[in-house]
Amino acid sequence: MMEAQFLFFRSCPAVLKGCVFFGNYNQQGAFQMMKSVKAAMLATTMVAMSLTAHAAETPSVALGKKLFNDPSLGGAAGAKTCASCHPNGKGVENAWKNPNLAKQINTCILGALKGKPLPLESVEMKSLVLYHQSLKPASIKP
Repeated sequence: MMEAQFLFFRSCPAVLKGCVFFGNYNQQGAFQMMKSVKAAMLATTMVAMSLTAHAAETPSVALGKKLFNDPSLGGAAGAKTCASCHPNGKGVENAWKNPNLAKQINTCILGALKGKPLPLESVEMKSLVLYHQSLKPASIKP
């Protein structure tokens, strides 16, 4: 039994080795320490997931650029992206002027990409609009 306990503690992280006092195995201490470590890991995972979910709920230029270059945008199955027709945003520099920009983006997703339209209020659509707006010529930007 002592050999099995020794192997258990050899394979545990250093923090768990504190459960051995004066060479004696302390099963209750090990159990409490494991509960604490598991609770800390769970809390860390939950915080990370929350931050990731929050980031996904916030439209951004970076996400818009990523989607602009994503061949699966709108569920499309081909290899074509927005950038296939508009490399580095060429040809859409003035799209920021279009009051129906989101609808125009969906027209391209439906036609050129053979995908499905994005909901106009989705994070993805808002991000694509932000990316298009970021392509505004430097001479016009405030």
